[in-house]
Amino acid sequence: INGGFTKLQVYDVSGTHVLDLESEKKPQGDYEFVFNPAQYRLASGTYILKLTINDKVGTIKLVSLK
Repeated sequence: INGGFTKLQVYDVSGTHVLDLESEKKPQGDYEFVFNPAQYRLASGTYILKLTINDKVGTIKLVSLK
């Protein structure tokens, strides 16, 4: 990332906010985040992971199976 305020959030497929994974200012660099849905006691299903860096937003779809 180029640096700035970052937020990593999880939503269910209906668009309901489920949880915040990170919300902090980060310096420029490469980052890795390992997401284990079981750690957050999320049910099996489809989720949307949303990454916001300053005013830029990216999303990916995740499928969690138990």
